[in-house]
Amino acid sequence: MGCTAARHKAMAAGSSSIEITVLNLGGGEIARLTAEPEVTMKALKEELARKIRLPGLRQSLTYNDRVLEDTETGAALGWSGAVSIYMIAKSVDLDGHITCLRRQEMPTEKAGLPEGEIRILCDLVEEIFMQEPVLLELEPPLVVGGTLASSVGQLNQIIERCGEPGEVQYLFLGNYVSRGRMPIQGVDLLTLLYCFKCRHPCSVFLLRGKQECASISRVYGFYDECKRLSPELLTLDQLGKINRPTEVPDTGLLCDLLWADPETGVRGWAEMDKGVSYVFGEDIVHGFLERNSLDLICRTSQVVEDGYEYFADRKLVTLFSCANYVGEFDNTAAVMLVDAEMQHTFVTYH
Repeated sequence: MGCTAARHKAMAAGSSSIEITVLNLGGGEIARLTAEPEVTMKALKEELARKIRLPGLRQSLTYNDRVLEDTETGAALGWSGAVSIYMIAKSVDLDGHITCLRRQEMPTEKAGLPEGEIRILCDLVEEIFMQEPVLLELEPPLVVGGTLASSVGQLNQIIERCGEPGEVQYLFLGNYVSRGRMPIQGVDLLTLLYCFKCRHPCSVFLLRGKQECASISRVYGFYDECKRLSPELLTLDQLGKINRPTEVPDTGLLCDLLWADPETGVRGWAEMDKGVSYVFGEDIVHGFLERNSLDLICRTSQVVEDGYEYFADRKLVTLFSCANYVGEFDNTAAVMLVDAEMQHTFVTYH
């Protein structure tokens, strides 16, 4: 679609409502809407989004050779009766965004992408997430990554060693943001992952970790990072709400899936010293795998010295993909490679 002058249709005399026909550049009809004169262009875009599934932030409405502002109203534009407008879809330069966000220089207080582009990106990726099933069933080969802790540099190292997204299938297990080393790296890392997901929706997969939660983001810095850049970017903190939808509860299955940790010497379940969820022993792992006919559990969350660590006779492995975590640990990082025969190996880096 492209941009051109809008045109009036014949006015319907005596009608207070506006009959709006939305057209593309070629004059093809996109949608028909009925609105009151005080309707804003923002509200019009929202109604269009419900009809055509194109996010409002990606729409540009044109009337009489002029792009319309979100705050303008039909009455102020002199609309009455029947009116036609044109709409174009704003393009998103995902490849350009990826190049920008993968920069090697140290970040500043400014995010790698403008706020408007970040908001558009969030809209696009949310649509993709909501179309995916709750349970992802992926065919190998693939690369599995663990906690990244707001580090674009660590993600770059993974890609340099394992291959470009799109050429290689990636599955990331969560814990992308919070406890970052620099003021805005969480936003940059998250928007970079979103760009990869939008660019390669069938070969990049992002699971939710315990850090992807509004309450935890407030404790460990991602909320403040968004607020420091712009109050409008607090919508990014709703990463924890790109779901079915749900927030992470303090107890129950979802809480335990994100928080429960293995612990040597424990039999069955025991209370976690963090005050949330539980720790579990080797017997829990063996029983779960047997009941569900599975061979291996791969998880993230805990810092492990070598980047990966086995538990329960190598039936569970913890991955951690951020080296020298928060500058306080001397840990190696690792990702797991799963080949077409379901055999796994590890790539480590510092």
